[in-house]
Amino acid sequence: MAHQLYNSIHIRLKKHAIDICSMLLDNMNVDGIQEEEWGLIAYFKQNKINEDFQISLDKIRAIAESVEIQEVPNENWNQLWESNYDIAIINERTIIKAPFHKKNFQHIYQIIINPQMAFGTGHHETTHMLLDILSSMELKDLKIADIGCGTGVLSILAHLKQAKEIIGSDYDPLCQTSFHENMQLNNITNIPFFLSDVTNPSFLENFKKDSYDIVLANINRNIILNGIHNLEAICARKSCILSSGYYLKDVAIIETAMSKFGLENAETFMRGNWCANRFVRA
Repeated sequence: MAHQLYNSIHIRLKKHAIDICSMLLDNMNVDGIQEEEWGLIAYFKQNKINEDFQISLDKIRAIAESVEIQEVPNENWNQLWESNYDIAIINERTIIKAPFHKKNFQHIYQIIINPQMAFGTGHHETTHMLLDILSSMELKDLKIADIGCGTGVLSILAHLKQAKEIIGSDYDPLCQTSFHENMQLNNITNIPFFLSDVTNPSFLENFKKDSYDIVLANINRNIILNGIHNLEAICARKSCILSSGYYLKDVAIIETAMSKFGLENAETFMRGNWCANRFVRA
């Protein structure tokens, strides 16, 4: 199979413009962002380029000192991430490490993730927050739905914390491969993965309605807004949705949308410029 090509955008800009640029990149649904002293590097699949993508890119050009787009083959992407990948220390209980990290640790929850193209190595603020939140929760005998599961890192932590039933779902075929590989690395054989889009009506074909105690939605603002009806549909009566992948300015918008489905914001978490929320039934 031929390697799928990615593009990288090298954006040179002043420090004060990084937050605005990051928001624009988030709207473009890029697959990864790397911060450098001189600015940002973002990675995205070539097939993501459309009119909305181009509009956001033009806005970035307006605030940046320079913008350069390069083509990056898959194999180079993986080499880049592996060479820059360090252990993610979430808290005193939880760490995320790669198969090539041989050092011994005393943490209770040690998750092995192969740092490839799927989202979720524990380094990004959104994944870090949800890992930190989950590690402090009692998950034993609960049913967990991990929507936008990426590498499966949240599912693996739920398994380590003795969740009764876990199911992973993502729309990206690359995540399917990464998810299964990471399950094997962590000696897990009982977590199914479904290739599905939470914004699509067919999403519910793979899930039991009114069944899950915790629904994880580490995605982004637009997908959450367009998929709330499905997220709510799979929630058990006394359950919560842990959502992330957006900024503080987005919380009020998401709160309003959630309220239309009888869900209220019980707690807001922040890390850097990113937010996570715990929504419960009102």
